Amino acid sequence: MKKLALLVAAPALFAVYQYYYSDPLTSIDGSRWWQNGSLTTDSSGLSAPTTNGGSLISKVAVPDGTSQYEVAATLRLTATGGAYSLYLRATQDALSGPAASGSYYVVELQNPTFTDGICSATLAVYKRQNGVVPPSPALRWAAATA
Repeated sequence: MKKLALLVAAPALFAVYQYYYSDPLTSIDGSRWWQNGSLTTDSSGLSAPTTNGGSLISKVAVPDGTSQYEVAATLRLTATGGAYSLYLRATQDALSGPAASGSYYVVELQNPTFTDGICSATLAVYKRQNGVVPPSPALRWAAATA
């Protein structure tokens, strides 16, 4: 019986959590984001139209005064290719890719590929500090999902 009670209570615990800031990124609010590189927005959200990409780094302070936070994103992939990055503990000038700048940790979904209704991609985690990214990512994971 205790197992059943725990399983029933668990979904209720997850429902309580709320992000302290959420943005659909249909426009860029300069009071909340530092913008690096070239970015565009529309009703579908944010995109980077150039190969050098772009980044948005939050200006919103963590409410409890720490630097501990969670980042989440929803990707709407419509074509093969590209890199999709989430920055953590980033300086305001953080930008991954060919025109890299700043310091950061980045979790990156690389080169999503669609074949016969299946999407596969590489998930990599990098750290850039003092202008240096180690020669291989801290973590690399490849996955496919139907």
